[in-house]
Amino acid sequence: PPLPSSMGAVWLTSKSLQDVLQILELARTKYLNEVLAAFEFMDHDVLKLVGMTHGASVKPPVAIMDDVPLYSILVETHGSNQDHDEEKLQAFVENIMDKGLVVDGAIAQNLGQVQDFWKVREACNPAVAATGYVYKYDVSLAADDFDGFIREMRSRLMSLPQQGLLCVNWGHIIDGNLHCNIVCQGKFERDPELLMYIERSVLEGVMTRNGSISAEHGLGQYKNKHMTKIKDAATLQAMWSVKKLFDPHLIMNPGKYLPSD
Repeated sequence: PPLPSSMGAVWLTSKSLQDVLQILELARTKYLNEVLAAFEFMDHDVLKLVGMTHGASVKPPVAIMDDVPLYSILVETHGSNQDHDEEKLQAFVENIMDKGLVVDGAIAQNLGQVQDFWKVREACNPAVAATGYVYKYDVSLAADDFDGFIREMRSRLMSLPQQGLLCVNWGHIIDGNLHCNIVCQGKFERDPELLMYIERSVLEGVMTRNGSISAEHGLGQYKNKHMTKIKDAATLQAMWSVKKLFDPHLIMNPGKYLPSD
């Protein structure tokens, strides 16, 4: 599809996820409304890894201080009237700054700067992969539950004897989609016992909050073993019946999504 005739973006930093949620609510319901296209968050630790692994080639527009743990937000707008959309974005930024919800921010002045903002967001995944083995979890939660879930995961990791474990997070908070990544810094091989502990912790943390272990990347072949914990036997049997109706020989994407029959 063609690009929208008007595109804008702003990069913001906030002290807490509670402030991020207030900013999201104001963007969605009062200031940006129909032009709001994306609302991404990144925690302090993942942006430190981006800086360590990418250097000056990929740099957030707002400085990331080692001793000030802030959350970063990338907001993008799409519309059809450049002047109108810029006015809305400017009013949004001024309002949240007046409310004390933002520590710092930068508005993209052109399409090139919009793309530069996204390069930082898109560097999160390769940054963690370059740091160590990554236990990756793509989950769905109510935005209000992000903070509690992240704190719980970090608390669970602190109880382990392994050193160098880091829980870093980013995602599409506007959609309730959290990318929770447990990085084993300096080690690049999977630890089966650690994997079992982390998977159990993530599953319990998500289910306690009535979330979903499947978000934008689906269940695939690694999460489907947990289906028996989130679906009852009758539901799974019905799902298998539908599968066999259209795929009686089980040759379509075998081993994916549904657990063993």
